[in-house]
Amino acid sequence: MSMTTLALAPYVRLHLVAGAVGVPAPSSHLSPGLVLPEPETSDVLAAAGPGATAAGGVLSASASGVQVWNAPPSHVADPASPLAHLGSVDWNFDTPGQGFATIFRVIVTAAGAAAGEATASILHRVLAAARMSINSSRLGPARPPIRDPFRANRAI
Repeated sequence: MSMTTLALAPYVRLHLVAGAVGVPAPSSHLSPGLVLPEPETSDVLAAAGPGATAAGGVLSASASGVQVWNAPPSHVADPASPLAHLGSVDWNFDTPGQGFATIFRVIVTAAGAAAGEATASILHRVLAAARMSINSSRLGPARPPIRDPFRANRAI
C-alpha cells in the first residue's frame, strides 16, 4: 500500500492511502423540518454547552447543530477509550424566529453505526435534553437532488 504525504503547513501532515474507500454516513432528512421553540432550544443548548460537556455531558452544540459523542471530552486522555463522534443533528438556528431552531437533518458517523446508533437514536438523544421525543416516521431517507426541469431526457 503506497502513501502520499502532503505538507499543508509547517507542522501539519496529511497522509493519503491509495485504494482507501470512504463510506458515506447514513443520513435522514426531517420532512417537514422539526421546529424547536425557544424554551426547548435553550434546554438543548444548556445540555450541550461548554459547562455541560465539562461536567461529563456527551452533547456539543454549535450554531449549525448538535454533535453526539461516545464520552465526555475529559476522557480524551484515556487511550483505552478514544473519543468518537457518533452523529450530528443539523439545524438552522434562529429560524423561523429569534431563539428557535429548525432541525432538518440527522447524520450517523461510521463510529456511530459501529456502536449501534441509527438516525432515530441520535435524534432521540438530542431531543431528550429538552425532554422531548419524536415519532421516527418523520425521518426519511436523504432526498436525491432535484432533476433539472430544463434538461432534456434524450441525448443530444
